[in-house]
Amino acid sequence: MNRRDFVRAAALGASSLVWQSEFAGTLATAPQKGNPAGKEGNILVVIQLNGGNDGLNTVIPNNSYPKLQQVRANILPPENKLLCITQDLSLHPNLDGLRILFEEQQLCIVQNVGYLNQNRSHFRSLDIWNAASPAEKFWDTGWIARYLDLLHPGFPVNYPNAQFSAPLAVSIGNTVADTAQGLRANFGYTLNNLHELSLLSEPPPYANQPEAYAAELDFLRTGMLQTNSYTKVVEKAAQKGKNKGAYPNDNILAQQLKTVAKLISGGLQTQFYLLTLPGFDTHAYQVQKNNPLTGTHAGLLKTLSDAIFSFQQDLRLLGLDNRVLGMTYSEFGRQIRSNNAFGTDHGTAAPLFVFGTSVNRQVIGSNPFIPDEVDKQEGVAMQYSFTDVYASMLHQWLGMTDTAKLSGIFGDLFTPLPICCSVNPQSTSFGQTAVMSGELAVIPDKFTQKVQVAFRITQAGGVKLVMLNAAGGVVQTVAEGNATAGTHTYTVNTGNLAAGNYYFHLVAGNDATTVQARKTG
Repeated sequence: MNRRDFVRAAALGASSLVWQSEFAGTLATAPQKGNPAGKEGNILVVIQLNGGNDGLNTVIPNNSYPKLQQVRANILPPENKLLCITQDLSLHPNLDGLRILFEEQQLCIVQNVGYLNQNRSHFRSLDIWNAASPAEKFWDTGWIARYLDLLHPGFPVNYPNAQFSAPLAVSIGNTVADTAQGLRANFGYTLNNLHELSLLSEPPPYANQPEAYAAELDFLRTGMLQTNSYTKVVEKAAQKGKNKGAYPNDNILAQQLKTVAKLISGGLQTQFYLLTLPGFDTHAYQVQKNNPLTGTHAGLLKTLSDAIFSFQQDLRLLGLDNRVLGMTYSEFGRQIRSNNAFGTDHGTAAPLFVFGTSVNRQVIGSNPFIPDEVDKQEGVAMQYSFTDVYASMLHQWLGMTDTAKLSGIFGDLFTPLPICCSVNPQSTSFGQTAVMSGELAVIPDKFTQKVQVAFRITQAGGVKLVMLNAAGGVVQTVAEGNATAGTHTYTVNTGNLAAGNYYFHLVAGNDATTVQARKTG
């Protein structure tokens, strides 16, 4: 058993801090530099929709409804039941809470979020989303952990301390969150139930133990001492905190968000709250036969919507709504075509929600493109990478203005998105006033042996143009590097490609776009 597996297996009780370190360190009271909860105490709540959410039945493109009827009629909600939020877009009928939040300027929808070379394995794709790594690389740390490590480079040694007495992240549930997994330790404190908080029995120092495992035992002992310190702080916040809004009792996510609101109101100086709503792997009976308004997915969407709505109402009554933003994510969307079991199979990109009073109420991105001929196993083509969303949240909401540090967390190429109210929707650059927009065209849109791809950019800068297949895999990189302002045209040889749909995805400066074309023979 390696150290990482050993530490994961040693998560103790309902509340625990998981260590992963070559040294144990000691508790300390020396203050560290930094802001206990990011930009002016701002807090981010992250909800994982585990299993792969069907984005096309969550946020429905009105203009493509007839095409969707042709390929997923057995699961598609009736058009006259949809909750229309814009001329072009509707929500599932069970998302009425989110519809209200959209009308009240508290919801932002980011369309077609995924990553290049989409992996359709739950485990691998979750690793990629949680680490924010390229699909072909294996990173051991989560994106939230890398951010926290920049603010707290010595963690877990000398934590908690006088300035940072609260957990840096709290995972609600039974397991630690991989997004908070650092090289030395997981930054998250795991909390299952506020009513079952208890201190771990503090063991005496391990003496006269064989050298082979004495260090491991001391390592665990120190982790237990730190867990107890955090538990006391969490318990104090829970006793001081309160809820003013009502939450549905039979909604597990709502009860978890109720806990989050109570801890925030109690003054817990924690920056990240990490939650999971399971059940989205809807291969069979996503909907009930002959009634697409009921079934597993419809129930999950109602759980999500009602929970977030209740949470926002509670935060408003507590006067805390201006300090908290939340977001959802899932390891992939579902395929465009439904299956014969009234379900959907693993797909590619999907929409995600960002909620709170400090968001720009808008839909970022284009409606998902549904081709006239949908290939077998075809997913929704990506427009934005998850790193675009993550980096935008850290920059705009948590105040990480150093673009070099953002690049250290996510790599060099990401597209800033105008998610927060503090950002002009017309100017989305990271700390820059100039915005480079990109236009993309494929000629002809039906091809055989070759196809021309052209893009125009208004300013010189970095670009990346790739050709994707219908499953989200990179067929080839057409262009990558710095490009001058103006029009750039490339001829792509396609003679060895199978017939089917292909997508050209361009990232140019502060813009991203995707265009579809089809090989006919």
